[in-house]
Amino acid sequence: MAWTVATRVGIDLVDVDEVREGLRSFGDRYVARLLTSAERAAVRPEADIACHVAQVFAAKEAVLKALGADVSQVAWTMVEVFPAQDGNWVSVQA
Repeated sequence: MAWTVATRVGIDLVDVDEVREGLRSFGDRYVARLLTSAERAAVRPEADIACHVAQVFAAKEAVLKALGADVSQVAWTMVEVFPAQDGNWVSVQA
């Protein structure tokens, strides 16, 4: 029996200003809803937190789209995305 695997591409853009507003309105609760504790721990102290959260969130949404998942039915913390030292995204766990 042969198995076929669908190849998909996921892409997403996130408005950093919307993330910044979410942070202003909801603070740590906003971040905890989107990022795992390991992702939160990976934020560099000098990083713009809104920009970092937007990048991770966009990567997560792209991963879920590539997997064909219904993003309205998946908790954002079920996918982890980690940046490499050079800024590239190298590790995804779903």
